Amino acid sequence: MSTRGASRRACELKGANFALSVVPIYRFDLEEIFETLRPKVEAAPELLAGAAVVLDFNAPQLDMPSLDEVRRLLERIRATRLIPVALCGPSERVAAIAAALNLPVVGKGRSLKANDAAAMIAEPEPEPEPVKLAEPLPPPAVTTRGGTMVVSSPVRAGQQIYARNKDLVILATVNAGAEVIADGSIHVYGRLSGRAIAGARNEPDARIFAKQFDAEIVSIAGTFRVIEDVEPEFKGASVQVWLDHELLKIERL
Repeated sequence: MSTRGASRRACELKGANFALSVVPIYRFDLEEIFETLRPKVEAAPELLAGAAVVLDFNAPQLDMPSLDEVRRLLERIRATRLIPVALCGPSERVAAIAAALNLPVVGKGRSLKANDAAAMIAEPEPEPEPVKLAEPLPPPAVTTRGGTMVVSSPVRAGQQIYARNKDLVILATVNAGAEVIADGSIHVYGRLSGRAIAGARNEPDARIFAKQFDAEIVSIAGTFRVIEDVEPEFKGASVQVWLDHELLKIERL
């Protein structure tokens, strides 16, 4: 028997923070729940397909479903390609159902908020260079001054910019299929057609500003909206996006 590595334990138990999206259940209607979630996943499969979610049963008007009903609910949510990993609710009944389904209970006694479970993205890796495709694209021109990263050339499809612990200012276009991420706020002085993720390390005061708004997805501190959920009056307009408690709001500038 080899003794190589014998001084190291087989495993450890460590604390860690992982991003989870929350699905608040306001009314037990399986088909309506399915038809609400499915288009969101289809609109952003790279971000949401396979994403772990917590089912929140804290809504005061909700009649807590039975064990069999929750089983059917899990099946319908899995059919959207979201993955339920835990339940949330104040009652012992939620705990009993979770135990029967071999699921944990989190956030017991209160609704989960964006600050408790930052949705949409895992914690970003250390600041990467712009992604290079098989046919290399010229990387965006990037400069950094103090707490701001400035990008002066277009961010093309397949490229990603991440401003770690900084605000991100883009003086050009963010094309469809591109992704811009900042731990602070994001300012786009051209057309924003890709994905913009601000407050990436769970900073709810971050904002997104765009001269021409046509984003596929915008997210702040884990709360997100896809383009299908955006009112027509904001598309192509100069807007700001901010987080008001758990609601992502958009207004013209």
